[in-house]
Amino acid sequence: MNLCRNLRRLAILLALTGPGATAADLPALTLAREGNWLEIRGDHLPGGRIRVNYLEAYCRAGSTDADWHDTVIPHDSQVTRTSPDGRTIEIRDTLADGLVVDHVVTAREDVV
Repeated sequence: MNLCRNLRRLAILLALTGPGATAADLPALTLAREGNWLEIRGDHLPGGRIRVNYLEAYCRAGSTDADWHDTVIPHDSQVTRTSPDGRTIEIRDTLADGLVVDHVVTAREDVV
């Protein structure tokens, strides 16, 4: 999964900041969302950001034995709030059957 791979890269980067470095030594990470991309931003990141394809797939019961198109439940995703400091993004997914799923993504100095 892209998110896991990119978070591993971030963990490696943090490990390479030097002996004795702590999360407090790092500038704060911030977040942005553009389409399905979640951007983790920080001056200490290579290129200043890591882009993660942040997608959710909601599946019906019996999904392991069905065709993907018969399994997935369509949904709409939108950012409902971004904190003023850019460290928290709230996302709401509304499924075709009316179910609403809220996500909260939070960035700290060394973790998202």
